[in-house]
Amino acid sequence: MLMEYNSSFGSLAGSAAAPDDELRLGRFPLGASRGAPYDGRMSDPNAVAPPAGADPAPSFNNASVSNASVGSASVSNASVNNASVSNATDINPGSIHPGNINLGSIDYGALTAPLSGAQVRAYRTQIRAQQRANPGVATGIATATTVMGVVFLLFFAGMFLLFFFFILTAGFTETGVSPAVFPPLLVVGLFLVLVIVVMVRHVGSGGPWAKWLRLTTFAAANGLEFRTRSDNPSYPGMIFGIGDSRFAYDHLTSTSGRFFDLGSYEYSTGSGKNRSTSHWGFLALRLDRKLPNMVLDSKANNTFLGSDLPAHFSRDQILSLEGDFDKHFTLYCPKEYETDALYVFTPDVMALFIDDAGSFDVEIVDDWMFVYSPHPLPPLSAATYQRLFTIVQTVGAKTITQTENYHDDRVASSTADVIAPQGQRLRHGVSLGVLVFVGAFGLIFLLSHIVPVLDALH
Repeated sequence: MLMEYNSSFGSLAGSAAAPDDELRLGRFPLGASRGAPYDGRMSDPNAVAPPAGADPAPSFNNASVSNASVGSASVSNASVNNASVSNATDINPGSIHPGNINLGSIDYGALTAPLSGAQVRAYRTQIRAQQRANPGVATGIATATTVMGVVFLLFFAGMFLLFFFFILTAGFTETGVSPAVFPPLLVVGLFLVLVIVVMVRHVGSGGPWAKWLRLTTFAAANGLEFRTRSDNPSYPGMIFGIGDSRFAYDHLTSTSGRFFDLGSYEYSTGSGKNRSTSHWGFLALRLDRKLPNMVLDSKANNTFLGSDLPAHFSRDQILSLEGDFDKHFTLYCPKEYETDALYVFTPDVMALFIDDAGSFDVEIVDDWMFVYSPHPLPPLSAATYQRLFTIVQTVGAKTITQTENYHDDRVASSTADVIAPQGQRLRHGVSLGVLVFVGAFGLIFLLSHIVPVLDALH
């Protein structure tokens, strides 16, 4: 089922998705000027489908809990009738059933509205029933992780409780309790109180099920689709091809118009003791034209070692832009594509990036724009969603408008939506922070060997 809403969200209607050969291109006519709200009008629903041979759209390899059929758009009275599980195997951002969504009128009430324990239990019961019918539904890992977390807390609480009584018993003397035991008792007691508070808050909040119910209802109220987890999303952005155990989680996708996807992402690298897990927040927005690979590395989220991006690029690809832009971002573009970058990053586009996306890293690759946060997105934060939807409406809309007639002059055909090989991907390099660290280590090593030799000569 695809959820269709009118532009004022006055009514909700569920309609079956058309067969793949009947899906039509839906274009989200985002406002071209700063602050202009989307008015709900869609492009011609009878537009032709993508031509044969078009690039394959990103896909998600497993089923997930979604809001495909939620009985109520209001959490306060939602029994979540027929909350169902959709198969996330195929998502075609280029062929979305057309509908009306007004990003300027998003209803955030479901994210904070009170939930009763009965509502959460009803939701959990329905989803688990659907899990039994469809074992591919990916809530099991998140649930297992939660259970293991509770077991972990209980184990350490028990250990510290034993430690508490051991200290108390050891402190008894013939004259009473020794004052020396009170400081460690206080520390252990505070830890036990902290563990109890965390457990009570976790159980009282309904755990992940309450979060998923809120996000399912929020998505249903706004014509979006919520997914708990999607393995191996096939996006071309830099973070999506690193490591293994890759999956997007707690993410929202559009169901009509221009495709976007926002949520959190996780991958793991290394093995054994050197294995580590990285978490990111992301926004993926489909563009109309393929563009050269360009990266805006925000200076607001850099570390003392430099860029926080998982990939590092050759510094001879840095392009300096006018005004204060270089104080906020480092722009990378392929060599000999400097003019193309200036075509995209006009002064008004640069101003929008500074105002609305200044603390995020941005990548343009193929016909996609990705906005990255070095931390997972808070899944129930209305402020976070507002900011990302603003980026879609301002930065995204202006970039789409600015590049709607772009063509790579290095390609023979003037009508082909193709980027020449030298412009498709940036060349990778070595992090400046790593070079500084290696240089400092080498200098210390040399000095530690040279000084004794000089002393011996004297």
